[in-house]
Amino acid sequence: MPRPKPPALLKARYVRLSDVEWLQFKELGGADWLRKYVKKKAKYPTRYYEADVERQSAKSGGATGVVAVHTARPQAIPQTRETTT
Repeated sequence: MPRPKPPALLKARYVRLSDVEWLQFKELGGADWLRKYVKKKAKYPTRYYEADVERQSAKSGGATGVVAVHTARPQAIPQTRETTT
């Protein structure tokens, strides 16, 4: 069964943890627990941070961090055989 689409774009964030710390993190509830904890302990309401993200994306020209993929085929490089003497 596919997971439901998240309400906001999720980006991979890397955290350095030991194996013991990782097991403790997973036991506490993993990413779901962390999301709830961060929302609970944040200094400002969620709307403040959403507006800040919008301001930052407007300042950067609307870039969302997604890199465009170049789909055109590259020109073939002519193969020349070099002769050695």
